[in-house]
Amino acid sequence: MDKGKGKATEVDFVASPPPLSPPLPPKLTVTLSGPESGKDAKAESQKVLLAALPFTYPQISALLTRAKAEMSLRPVRFPFLGEYQDCFTGEEFFGWLLDNVSEFQKDLDIVLVAATELTEREDLLRRVGEFGNKFDNADDAFYQFRPKVLCVLLPTVDMG
Repeated sequence: MDKGKGKATEVDFVASPPPLSPPLPPKLTVTLSGPESGKDAKAESQKVLLAALPFTYPQISALLTRAKAEMSLRPVRFPFLGEYQDCFTGEEFFGWLLDNVSEFQKDLDIVLVAATELTEREDLLRRVGEFGNKFDNADDAFYQFRPKVLCVLLPTVDMG
């Protein structure tokens, strides 16, 4: 009894199994130009609304750079996740915006909307120890400033 004779079929073998993880996102590069270029003039004039108040990208960058310098940043340790450097709480950031941004006129609702938009829409703060990037005005919600806080000067980002 010859089971294999005349019954050979062509089988395609894959050299290696397909990757289980999703593909990496495209490389992100930010191009900063000198002050004399037309792009900087455009960035300076382009407004971003935070809590319905207009700000330019350089103003937001300066505001968050100042917050980073003035706030008490500290390492925070989460079980199984590790230690995160230069953290602050949502409550601390909310209080800093309330006390230091005169455009918000010490209005709690405006400050909450602005902090939420900076975190969730503009993606300038990173929530650590939790999934997602929701802003919470709480003493147990920890955040870090994203590295792009200093590079927020230009709204255009090249994806390559």
